[in-house]
Amino acid sequence: MLAIKEGETFVCSDLDGDVPFPNPAGMGVYHRDTRFLSRFELRLQGGPLVLLSSSAERSFMSLVDLTNPDIWREGSLLVPQQTLNIRRTRAAGQPIEERIRVRNYHAQRVEVVLEFVLAADFLDIFEVQGLVRDR
Repeated sequence: MLAIKEGETFVCSDLDGDVPFPNPAGMGVYHRDTRFLSRFELRLQGGPLVLLSSSAERSFMSLVDLTNPDIWREGSLLVPQQTLNIRRTRAAGQPIEERIRVRNYHAQRVEVVLEFVLAADFLDIFEVQGLVRDR
């Protein structure tokens, strides 16, 4: 798990930088003990990316390097694996900032779709940990 924190804001994600859904580990984007994002996934052509490396050496920032799997379209290889480098740089604070950098190492231009999948449940941190309050 990657965890970063600044002030009253923290983010817990998997090593890819994603907050998958569902996740029993309580990952998410939290501010003042409320989970604002319960799902936060980066997708390429509708599917997951391949992890190269990740770190959260600085307590307020994480760095994740990803690449693409083989991308096929209509039976033809559109983009070979490890053609693209996708870097996610995330900084906690107010606001949380995430920068996405895509580098193409193919000899030709390629066209791909990047998307974020988001969900919010606004659960209190005690509910995420399995304790339900009366109010």
